[in-house]
Amino acid sequence: MAAARSAATASERDIIPGCGYKSYGAYEPEEPRSLDSLPKRIQARLVSHLTARLGTIVFARLQMTGGQIVDLHRLYKVEPKAREYEWVIPTYLLHFEIDFGQDPDEHFCAEISLDADGTVIEDISLPRTADNPQKIAIISKVQALEAAATHDVPVDRASVQLAYAPAFDTLEWLVSFPTGPMLSVSHGSVLHLNAADPAKYRWSEYVVRP
Repeated sequence: MAAARSAATASERDIIPGCGYKSYGAYEPEEPRSLDSLPKRIQARLVSHLTARLGTIVFARLQMTGGQIVDLHRLYKVEPKAREYEWVIPTYLLHFEIDFGQDPDEHFCAEISLDADGTVIEDISLPRTADNPQKIAIISKVQALEAAATHDVPVDRASVQLAYAPAFDTLEWLVSFPTGPMLSVSHGSVLHLNAADPAKYRWSEYVVRP
């Protein structure tokens, strides 16, 4: 029998499900393709930070796949209202992919944002593994579905994805499935399995409106 479900604890920053891009209206940022796209001093600060957080072995598994480099002077010229944004505009928004298996759902894109000096604005969406590499030793998608089935999740109707949970500093397998009628408003539940220790889990709910 499934354990009683706790109240949802989801918030805007509760999970980070992968990489994204920021919209700047008519301004189009440059897209980096490798570390060599960055100034040498920014490269050095970034590599130093990531190796300190992740450790050299995990850092070596990362592959830069894209992101955005913003020229603030150009941005303000093209989009003057950008000066009024109520959030810090990152000069560097960088995407890194790490693969955990052959299934596409076992590939996770993590992002980190930096200011013009290379200072971290939002840290990379991966656990701190420098001192605890087991946090990155995650179970497979198949194993996640097997674990979900023990909680009475209808796995034949479920979708699965990896996400980073900052509050717990862990990767989670999110196993989502509908629980309400698929009409104008649909409801569903999400089982959050600690991807490195699936004995730890939590629940949340979602609502999709048109």
